[in-house]
Amino acid sequence: MAKVTVWLTSYNHGIHLRESIESVLNQTYRDYELYIVDDCSTDDSKAIIEKYQKTNKRIKTIFHEKNIGESGLKWEIEHLRGEYIAILHGDDKWKDTKLEKQVKYLDEHAEVEACFTGVSVIDENGNKYEGNHAYKRVFQEKNRTRYQWLRYFFDNGNCLCHPSLLIRKQAYFKYNLLSEGLNSLPDFDKWIKICMNRDIYIIPEKLTCFRVHDSEKNASGDTAEKQKRLFVEEYLVYQNYFNITNINDLLQIFPEAERYVIDGKCEISFAIAKIFLEGDRESKHLLGINEIYKICQNKEKWEKIKKIYNYGTKEFNIDKQKYDIFGMLSKDCFLKTTLYVDYGNGFNEETAIKQIVYIPSTQIVHIRFDVTKEEKNEKIRAIRFDFDEGTYRKCKIIEAYWQEESINAKPINGISEEEYDYFYTDDPQYEITVGEGTLNITLQTEIIEAHEVRRYIDDIIKEKQELHQEKQELLQEKKNIEKVLNEYKDHFSIKILHKLLNR
Repeated sequence: MAKVTVWLTSYNHGIHLRESIESVLNQTYRDYELYIVDDCSTDDSKAIIEKYQKTNKRIKTIFHEKNIGESGLKWEIEHLRGEYIAILHGDDKWKDTKLEKQVKYLDEHAEVEACFTGVSVIDENGNKYEGNHAYKRVFQEKNRTRYQWLRYFFDNGNCLCHPSLLIRKQAYFKYNLLSEGLNSLPDFDKWIKICMNRDIYIIPEKLTCFRVHDSEKNASGDTAEKQKRLFVEEYLVYQNYFNITNINDLLQIFPEAERYVIDGKCEISFAIAKIFLEGDRESKHLLGINEIYKICQNKEKWEKIKKIYNYGTKEFNIDKQKYDIFGMLSKDCFLKTTLYVDYGNGFNEETAIKQIVYIPSTQIVHIRFDVTKEEKNEKIRAIRFDFDEGTYRKCKIIEAYWQEESINAKPINGISEEEYDYFYTDDPQYEITVGEGTLNITLQTEIIEAHEVRRYIDDIIKEKQELHQEKQELLQEKKNIEKVLNEYKDHFSIKILHKLLNR
């Protein structure tokens, strides 16, 4: 009975498949069986696999009759003989001692559920990868506790290489690792589920070679379609964090959740939901909103939330309006405003006040800035209002007040025409002369369409060309005049000489 089952998946990997299979057959650890699963390849993969099977009895093959986009491990795992399972893809390969070192480690560390290795990232030709793909950096992480891994996964996503894995077979059943419906992140789902219960370990030595293909051909390559799928699956996978039921586990993973432990009481699902709302991805925001909505439907839980956290329908409404989760609002619906304040060191980001302001259908925007001095000896020297960033706009200042006094805002890099200031730059700026206090500005703004910007630029180019042509003509005229003057000068000098000689 083999101690290790190697599960090698193949789909149109014919050009690399021999190298991958040989890397298994050359392992110094010999107590294994090798399954090669081909997902209906259209190249010569099947012929290559069949040739190896004929010469090596430890090889078993599975050929899918149609391409299904997965290996089918969940259908076969009960029949696999190995105590441990190793995963390899037909375009990757292992160093000879990979299995030997991993088996030894798992044998000696019963508390560890899965063992990984360091990774060498290679290119199409098997050489060290020299490109800028994220894969070049992502597999460089050091070992952590399971709590630290869970926090890392929450903040950064996946960083473990599936083909470097050796895992206890029983883990698939204990932690429901064979989830259906995931294509981009099935391995990430596994790592989170394992770390919710047990430790993992990475052998630092680079014993796995992971191949990065040209034109993003990897299953997780960076294409628009795969990125969209990835965002959806993030939402599905991160739901695992709501399986935390122990306050100690919660605080080990999210120390900031301490603020949701009040008088020894904590509603864990609510605490996790609020942490999701503070996350950096819309998928996390939606998960947080969805979880609080679930709590709303449980009368007992909802009353508990109101009592412990003073959080009710009003607060939930505020949370719901913080995020554009579905991307329904175009970036053109917002102004990225900045008020730069010069306290004597010029305009800088440290003293800048930034606001993102929504533009309603009226196109009229009200903006308020509270400008205060941090130290008594600071004196405001100047203020600059950048009313947007990254967009060509025209703007009409309807009114501007400093405290109760009406003030003027003078465009620095705009062109005033009729009622509007036109900014043919993506960094429009106004100069304002004020002191410490509150600045209120009401303005009307509209996008300057691309064809208008293009026309403006073309007009500038044309004017520049005309000026250049006029300059060239003037220079030529100057040369002509100088030539006439020189000729006249010579003629005049000869006449003077004749007169002097004839006296």
